[in-house]
Amino acid sequence: MRAIAMIDYDSGVALHELPAPRPAPNELLVRVRASSVNRIDVLVAGGVLKGMMEYEFPAVPGRDFAGTVEQVGAEVSRFEVGDDVFGFLTKPTVHEGAWAEYATVAEDGFVARKPSGLEFTEAAALPLAGVTALVSVDAVDPREGDTVLIVGADGGVGSYAVQLAAKRGATVIATAKPDDEQRLRDLGAAETIDYTREDIAAAVGAHHREGVSALIDFVNQADRFAPLADLVRVQHHGDERDGECRCECDGATCGARRWRRGQGHDRHRPGARRDARCDRAVRGRQARQNRHLSRMILGNAGLCCRSELGDRGATGAAAG
Repeated sequence: MRAIAMIDYDSGVALHELPAPRPAPNELLVRVRASSVNRIDVLVAGGVLKGMMEYEFPAVPGRDFAGTVEQVGAEVSRFEVGDDVFGFLTKPTVHEGAWAEYATVAEDGFVARKPSGLEFTEAAALPLAGVTALVSVDAVDPREGDTVLIVGADGGVGSYAVQLAAKRGATVIATAKPDDEQRLRDLGAAETIDYTREDIAAAVGAHHREGVSALIDFVNQADRFAPLADLVRVQHHGDERDGECRCECDGATCGARRWRRGQGHDRHRPGARRDARCDRAVRGRQARQNRHLSRMILGNAGLCCRSELGDRGATGAAAG
């Protein structure tokens, strides 16, 4: 088969002829019709992750795929030859990626039938970025009347997050370059901030003096994240929404804030007394999300994100 591969850490990628992978009993062999380029793929292809990921050369990068099932293993029961599918690969070793004519994926991995309304190229751009956006939006759980700040809204993940959060009725503040402003408004953002010319925290604080309901940040490290997190207004334990403090501690000293970044935890204001039950509430919700992730993501994300493509939500929310 033809594949875009690297032969050592410093070779870069080039077109090669390689043996096609063989599916294990629980795997599908997919003839890849389209793939995508995510940030992780660029790092892998550049050899930047040497020492952090295991490479087996020749190594084929690529995570996202869309294509047609060419062959199924003996234990596969949910898919048949000829099914159009999409998903992303989670193999721990960089060796058999999606930048090739064929790829294998476990039946119980991140793979689903491709919605008929999506072209292969559209479907291949969805999985990794779409899943990240979906999990991020679920983590902050925006609702009608919420105001959500999305940092990195003009990226692949952020674009999906704006659509998903907007559909839930939140008002989205999206960071974007001027050229992307109209696109993000079309996707559902109610406000945009030009991060190349304005300080994000100052701009949000000037127009939203009471702060925002939630923050999703795809860009910043801890030092630049902290000022943005301070914009998130305090949510007291009287509100019993998931992700906020639901313990029996004194409301005057609790002050749990509802925000997440990546795998972060809830945050209490400095000096606040922290009840262990607050932590359990947050960790319990994360555990439930993780257990249902593989079933929830590609079972629902395809239809959900398909309905968002080209649609304009009433208002917007964010991811991070």
